[in-house]
Amino acid sequence: MSGLILLVVVAVWATLGFVLWKCLVRPRVRGAVALYVATVGLVLLWFVGPVADEILGAREFKRLCDETPAMKFYGPIAVGSGWFFDERGQRKLWAQREIEEGKSPFPKSDIKVAYAEGRRFQEAWQLEFKSSQETHLIQVWPIPVLEERLTYLHESTKKVVLVSYWRTSPGGWIKRLTGWSSHATYQCPNSGNWPQEWNWIKY
Repeated sequence: MSGLILLVVVAVWATLGFVLWKCLVRPRVRGAVALYVATVGLVLLWFVGPVADEILGAREFKRLCDETPAMKFYGPIAVGSGWFFDERGQRKLWAQREIEEGKSPFPKSDIKVAYAEGRRFQEAWQLEFKSSQETHLIQVWPIPVLEERLTYLHESTKKVVLVSYWRTSPGGWIKRLTGWSSHATYQCPNSGNWPQEWNWIKY
């Protein structure tokens, strides 16, 4: 459906361009060479002009994507006894993936246990660490580019554990005007491997 709409829009736009050429360019430009140059110029301006910001912006976004700051991980954080460790420093909670990979005292074949324990671990982890997100406009033209910064803090000590960046863009003015950029057209994922939750903690 969207492809059909695009064809209709292009056809209407081309028709308008032809009418413009017929009414304004052809009657005023004398000579075959001059008319040819004027026609080519109008075609380029008419069809490339509206998407010029998209063409230039795609290249610029790739450059900005390559310059995205690397993810910084400052863990593991010493959490002491509590959710994850007892007073002797022995683990009390295990992530689901740890259980499934045989890295815990639980049998990795027991799916119900892995799910239940993993859920307990995740709930405790979300209480232990809190995240905040900031968004900044780092470029306006040829296309707007946003940088989002995600920061995780250890709740009790307020120590920064992880800082991650990624950049996005809704694209050129046509995509923004038509709503095609409701989901970010350009996305640059954060660089680096995201650490598993159990790598964030130590006794």
